[in-house]
Amino acid sequence: MNITFSKVNLWSKNESRAAVFFFSLIFIFVTLFGIFPIGELILWSFTNRELNGEGNFIFLQNYFKIFSGRPFYNVLSQTLIYTLSSVFLKLLIGISLALFVSKLINHSIGKKMKWFLSIMLIPWAVPTVASMLIWSWILYDLGGILNSFLQAIGFTSNNIAWLGSHKIATVCLITVNVWRGIGFFFVSILASILSIPKQRYFVGWIEGATSFTIFKSITLPGILPTLLVITLISLVNTYTDFQIVHILTDGGPGDSTQIFSTMIYEYAFRGGATLGYAAAFAISFIPCLVFLIIMLVGILFKSKSANLNEKS
Repeated sequence: MNITFSKVNLWSKNESRAAVFFFSLIFIFVTLFGIFPIGELILWSFTNRELNGEGNFIFLQNYFKIFSGRPFYNVLSQTLIYTLSSVFLKLLIGISLALFVSKLINHSIGKKMKWFLSIMLIPWAVPTVASMLIWSWILYDLGGILNSFLQAIGFTSNNIAWLGSHKIATVCLITVNVWRGIGFFFVSILASILSIPKQRYFVGWIEGATSFTIFKSITLPGILPTLLVITLISLVNTYTDFQIVHILTDGGPGDSTQIFSTMIYEYAFRGGATLGYAAAFAISFIPCLVFLIIMLVGILFKSKSANLNEKS
């Protein structure tokens, strides 16, 4: 017995040491590449620092300038429209496709779904720069693929400036973002649907439940944690997106499609303002993102606790 207890104690000590070691690595990584850069960014936001490193401490002047001007609110509204519209459409289309394909999985046509899954993941897997260059060619107003196709079928005889007006350019940016991220939503939701025990559906069918009732009572609770996680990931990635907007419109026409990441780049590296002002501009957008994250995480924990209560 003593030998057994000594082995258990030795194993526990080794586990504790391993846990401390790996936690230390994570803490060092997060500190060096997360906390320290954000802390330095906050310090820069209180200065008029330039790219050459020169600058003076000006306290809250950058923030007063940001919140007293219209550019901040224009960029904030454009960022929220771009982010929320893109995430909502990816979620809606992803659920619809996943529900449709899940119905086919058990049939003979379901054997061919692996090719469809691979095709759906291509936009998400291809490097963003490469795919955005293709999209810029498609949407180009003079000789672009889309305009050439519409003229060939007689839909229009004029060249449509897809990226030349605020409303059309915003719709195009949202469409491209949805195209790029829909595969990730679809595959994740489909895997979650297929993991739900089929016995639950059998009980619903036996009791005469409608398709909507089955979706509301069985499918939706089963995939809700997955929905919230992928929505959170997509929300952060879309909110901080840079490449799609930068390559397709560069914030134009004018600054009408600028989102916060492209506007920070404009201020910091194109002479729009000082590096300190760009830092303050970046910090000003963090509270909105944190609020959205906290809201989604709160819903996630509530759904998990509800599921645990149902199981108990």
